[in-house]
Amino acid sequence: MKDVAREAGVSASTVSRVLTGATRVVPAKRAAVERACKKLGYHPDGLAAALRNRSSQSVGILVPDIENPIFPAVIRAAEHELALAAVDVVLCDADNDVAVEARRLDTLLRRRVDGLLVCPVHREHSAPALRAAALRVPTVQLDRYALTDVDFVGTDQDSGMRQVVEHLRDRGARTAVFVGGYRGMSSLTERAQAFERACAEHGIAARPTVDVRFPDADNGRRHARDLLARGGLPDAIACASDELAFGLLVELRAAGVRCPEDVLVTGHDDIPAAGYMELTSVNQSLPDKGREAARLLRHQSSSPRQVRLTPTLVARTSTARPSPAYAAAGPAAEGSHG
Repeated sequence: MKDVAREAGVSASTVSRVLTGATRVVPAKRAAVERACKKLGYHPDGLAAALRNRSSQSVGILVPDIENPIFPAVIRAAEHELALAAVDVVLCDADNDVAVEARRLDTLLRRRVDGLLVCPVHREHSAPALRAAALRVPTVQLDRYALTDVDFVGTDQDSGMRQVVEHLRDRGARTAVFVGGYRGMSSLTERAQAFERACAEHGIAARPTVDVRFPDADNGRRHARDLLARGGLPDAIACASDELAFGLLVELRAAGVRCPEDVLVTGHDDIPAAGYMELTSVNQSLPDKGREAARLLRHQSSSPRQVRLTPTLVARTSTARPSPAYAAAGPAAEGSHG
C-alpha cells in the first residue's frame, strides 16, 4: 500500500479509503490511486491470483433484486460453469439499494471470495464501491455496467431493438412508444436509445420514451393508465421487460383495448411466463449470459473485455396482426397456398 501511495502522491490512508470504497475522496486523488494500482499491479492480500491459487474456492454473485425473473437462469448457468472449476457460489441480493450493495460487496470481500459477478444497481452511484472491489479481486459486470474499464457481459441492444421495430413495421405500425427507459440502469438506457434509433431508420414515429425506474408489472399497469388517460394510443408499445408488458396488457384489456387488434405489444427477456401470456418478446439468452460471465472470470485478461450476446425475437399472439400486404391480398392470398 505504501508503494501505491508513493506512486499516486497521496497518503496511505487515502489509498485505504479508495480501496474500501469510501465515497468521501477527492476525485483526482481517487483517479491517481486507481492509476497507481493498475501500474503497480497492486491487489491487496494477493487476491488477484485467487482463482489460480484456490484461496477460498468461492465467487460472490451480487444482483439488485433476486425476485427479478431474469436472474435465476443467469445465476444457475454461472454456478454450473464455476462448478467445472470446483468453485462455489455465494449469492447476495442488493435490494435495489446502492448502500446495501456496497455493504454486500464488503461482506463478500471479507469472506475472501476469489472473484465477483455483479449486476450493478445504478449506472453511476454503484461505481465507487464496485471500483474498490474490482481493484481487489477479479470482477465481471453482468447484464448492466457501472464501469467501462471492467469486464462486462450483456446484450446487443441494437440488434434486439432492430428486430422488434422491423417486426412492428411489418405488421403495419407507424407510431410507437418505448416504455421502460431509465438513465440509472445501463441496460434500459441503451434499450430505449436503440429503439429510438431503429424507429428513425424504419420510418416509425417514436413518441417520447416513458421512464420507468423499476420495470415490473405494477409499473406496467400504472403507465398503461397514463397512456390511456392521454388518449390516442400509438400503433405499438414496446416494453423494456416482460413484467412491464404483463402489467400493461392487464390494464389495457381491462379498459377494453384489444391486443393485437388495437395495439401491438412487445416485451423483453422472454421469461417463461411470456409464453403463457402469448407475449412477443426478445430472448436474450439468459443462460448464455451467465455462462459467459463465469468464463470471463475464470480466464482473466490484462485488458477489459465487453461481450454482447445477440438476442432473438420470439413472435407470439401479442403482435399477431397480419402484415398490411397480407391483409390487402385477402382470402386470395390464403388460396394461393392451398
